[in-house]
Amino acid sequence: MIKVWTDVPLPLSYMPLLYPNWGVQTKDAHLFFSKKAFAHFNKPFVEIAEDPASADFLLIPHNFPLVRERKEYLDNFARLSKKHNKKIIIFIYGDSMEKVCVENAIVFRTSRYKSEKEKNEIMMPPFVEDLTGEFEFQPRMKTDSKPIIGFCGWTSSGGVWRKTKQFAKKILRLAGWRNIDAADGIALRNKIIKILKRSRLVETNFIERKTYSGHASTISLPPEIARREYAENMSGSDLALVVRGNGNFSFRFYETLSAGRVPLFVDTDCALPLEQIVNYKDFCLFIDRRNIKKIGESAAGFYRNLNGEKFVLMQKEARKAFEDYLRSDKFFELMFLKEEIKKFL
Repeated sequence: MIKVWTDVPLPLSYMPLLYPNWGVQTKDAHLFFSKKAFAHFNKPFVEIAEDPASADFLLIPHNFPLVRERKEYLDNFARLSKKHNKKIIIFIYGDSMEKVCVENAIVFRTSRYKSEKEKNEIMMPPFVEDLTGEFEFQPRMKTDSKPIIGFCGWTSSGGVWRKTKQFAKKILRLAGWRNIDAADGIALRNKIIKILKRSRLVETNFIERKTYSGHASTISLPPEIARREYAENMSGSDLALVVRGNGNFSFRFYETLSAGRVPLFVDTDCALPLEQIVNYKDFCLFIDRRNIKKIGESAAGFYRNLNGEKFVLMQKEARKAFEDYLRSDKFFELMFLKEEIKKFL
């Protein structure tokens, strides 16, 4: 494993990568199933160096949006990076697609447009629970019926404020503001769900929530019930609808893989982790967002042309990709073996 120098952490939350070294941080807002994402964080992924000179890399231990305005703190990392000729590992976890203006940085991030991805950026999976903790993984058998497309999640438009924000994003994007989201995730999700509901070529298994169920401040029903319904919806569907959220990535995508289900992935110029290793087309059906009007037709044709053996194999490959590469502990184990990180730059 690599050695990293982190400086003394600030009185802020630090990245879960460091939980095995410094202990797990939990907040009341983190629901029980969010904490399960760290069930396999049993041993360190990195070694903490005593000084910058003895480290392989410098590592900012906090999510970058928390420290972006702390100029003195960041300047110290930049100074030591130049002095010791060490790269700085930075994490941008969450929806942000901001550009990191820190020299000599390696940036791990969850959200990015693939067409705008920088050479020094590495996509990482978000921290998600392994859904096979909720049910035993069993591949679904292929039938001659219409494919069942599943979705359980937040679809509320959010009223006047969200609609105003959606309109403002479109105007700014047209004006050339490249960091403004091209499409609001919830609005796109609603549009696709309406298209699928109208389609006579597929069966829909949709549970639509009026609020976001992943946070204690917004969930509108008991978390245990919400999670059980989510897992049952996933296991009871042939294809799981995956559409980006406010960031250009999806927690649901990785949960779908953990459940061993085939994602019906609406591609909004998404950059995915480890694309040099993982062949996502082996177990995903990708639909370009420009072709969503035909999503029902595409899903039905895809399912119809699969034989039973291939359908089962795709589900097993989805599960295997999660277990081997995209579960957070497996991703970190791979990335932070000495020298391994340099292969992905």
